[in-house]
Amino acid sequence: MGVSNLLSKSRSAPRHAVAILSVLAIAMLAVPGGTPAEAQTNDVPVPRLSPRQATVAPAPAAEPEAPTGQQRQLLQGANSPFADAGVAAPEAATRPLGEAAAPAATVAPPPETAALSAPQQSSAGVAPPAMRPGAFTMEARLWAGGPSLGDGVRWRIYDADPGPDGRMVLLGEAEGGIIHVRLEPGAYLVHAAYGRAGALRELDVADPTGALVIVLEAGGIRLLGVNGRDEPLGSGDVRFDIFAPDEGGSDERFLVASNVPPGTTVSLNAGTYNVVSYYGRANAIVRADIRVDPGQLTEATLFQRAARLTLKLVSQRGGEAIANTEWSIVTPAGETVIESVGAFPEVVLSEGEYIAIARNAGRIYESSFEVEAGAHRDLEVLVQ
Repeated sequence: MGVSNLLSKSRSAPRHAVAILSVLAIAMLAVPGGTPAEAQTNDVPVPRLSPRQATVAPAPAAEPEAPTGQQRQLLQGANSPFADAGVAAPEAATRPLGEAAAPAATVAPPPETAALSAPQQSSAGVAPPAMRPGAFTMEARLWAGGPSLGDGVRWRIYDADPGPDGRMVLLGEAEGGIIHVRLEPGAYLVHAAYGRAGALRELDVADPTGALVIVLEAGGIRLLGVNGRDEPLGSGDVRFDIFAPDEGGSDERFLVASNVPPGTTVSLNAGTYNVVSYYGRANAIVRADIRVDPGQLTEATLFQRAARLTLKLVSQRGGEAIANTEWSIVTPAGETVIESVGAFPEVVLSEGEYIAIARNAGRIYESSFEVEAGAHRDLEVLVQ
């Protein structure tokens, strides 16, 4: 679907739910030795997926076509520009730039393998069993055929059999890209997490040595905010929440990341996420469904239509603001949007019509006004 077709569709979509997308092969997320961005540093819980539904590492995908000269140039730059823009939609077409890097060569375990760091107690409150020496190599990739991830992968190994209380027993954990662990023969569950992307796999160890490749099927999302046509919103103005759908098929959504600042890259499992943009603390809220594809970085710009107003109760136009004033901003239908106290509180309001109500010294004053996107100004209510 061309850009012109995507843009023509946007005219019929709700204007507050428009997000401009561009996609780049996620080389910057998969560079060995790199670290996830700030919003990716929290621990990832074990997925709700039943361990019995997990599968052994999938087979590698077919080799992709060679990239064009322009694509190679884009992949080489750390600050590469993004590709063609389109309008956000649950099924919006995306065009990755560049090819997946060649699979990393198999790494033989060193003569002395490092043991996993065992927790003080397992989640079941039972001391984990001792691990007899072995040399098992584990590595994680964002997509099949992609390069091995460097630093930033969090590994957890669980006993395949739950503890007496039915909970999974954590045997040990480690951090790094390619790791070498000591495992005795038996059945395990291995969880690899990279930022907020994660995957759980079953592992049967029969020989003293072996290898496991976990494909996360993950990509990344980078969110930006713009007000009006061209006013960029910084980290002090806008923030984002990211919600994932319920894997069970219900309409409920689960918070994946909150208060994400603009420009921050968040790694996520592939899928469609509901992103909420908050500009200020009142009603300037925009929502959009954005899809994340394996091995791709999706940059989405959510457009606000709001303005920043400074409220003042004055005895004459341009006069000094009167202190100890209580404020209420309501809609023409009487719905309260925000309340505040002060001589000149600042509020961000979505485009529309409002009524400002000021209370001071037992008296009430009000004034009707209209908000236009990007028209920041002082709003004066006269004492009459």
